Amino acid sequence: MAEEYRFTLEKYKTPSSRHTCPVCNNKRCFTYYIDTHTGQILDEKVGRCNREDKCSYHYTPKEYFADNPLKRIRNESSERSFITISTKRIIPKVQAPIEKTSFIPKEVFIKSLQHYSRNKFTVWLSSLFGYKITDRLIRQFCIGTSKYWPGATVFWQIDSHLQIRTGKVMLYNNQTGKRIKEPSNHIHWVHSMINKSDYQLCQCLFGEHQLHGKTKMKVGIVESEKTAIIASVYIPEYVWLATGSSANLNKINPKVLSGHKITLFPDLKVYDRWNGFAKSLAASCKIKVSDLLENNATAEQRTNGLDLADYLIKRDKDFGWALSDDGYPLFWDE
Repeated sequence: MAEEYRFTLEKYKTPSSRHTCPVCNNKRCFTYYIDTHTGQILDEKVGRCNREDKCSYHYTPKEYFADNPLKRIRNESSERSFITISTKRIIPKVQAPIEKTSFIPKEVFIKSLQHYSRNKFTVWLSSLFGYKITDRLIRQFCIGTSKYWPGATVFWQIDSHLQIRTGKVMLYNNQTGKRIKEPSNHIHWVHSMINKSDYQLCQCLFGEHQLHGKTKMKVGIVESEKTAIIASVYIPEYVWLATGSSANLNKINPKVLSGHKITLFPDLKVYDRWNGFAKSLAASCKIKVSDLLENNATAEQRTNGLDLADYLIKRDKDFGWALSDDGYPLFWDE
């Protein structure tokens, strides 16, 4: 008789049996899915991060095979294709519904809107675009400064009703614009910092406040907050939003996007997953997936996992930013 379940989350044995999360990059917090027939992991990106309140990345075997149909396995006994997913019948805990979403006090938000000469991310933005454009970006995206780490940045999540859900605190290198990941990944959350044990978090898209009171906008959605900010300079025809991580893709609220024309701009290596997600939303909103990176990335860029911000900055440095008569970059193909 064939086994009912083929994949299970790896059992905890020692701290070394937990791995580095591919999304938040924290060590010893990620659990692989194991093939019970072979004892081998399915893929290094297939698993679950245990930092549920801060990362919540969970990429299941079912999603992996949906994104990679050629890798579907076969049942050795019956020779028919199958996918069976389980965590050994672990029944997920049923949480009480959140009765009321919590919000960050406005005074906490307002207090962060200063000290931009110390903010390493805005200093880097200034080196890229100059002070005038950087000032506009700070205002447009409500970029804040935190003293949690010297020079840290706050990316506020403000919803379409202008309520402040939380803020992601991150530290960047002011020379390269890259995130600081050593000796640890520098990511923290404002809702955790204010120490309210009853805080009911319900995240929204970064930049969502730009949709307040607006209809029928062209909306571009990317993964990182940095990418949304950069893209708004090079391709201003879109209102740019960010999920914050690939794991948050399924947290997009279709009601917020209703009436708008949505284009997803996935990083390289996750195109299939984002394309599948777009299909699941097709009935509730106008949505498509850009293949800009898929069609233009070099082999080296694919290896490095290029995102839209990297591509736009490099193209600007290599060729300049020429616009056509209708205001679009000349390479842009709708």
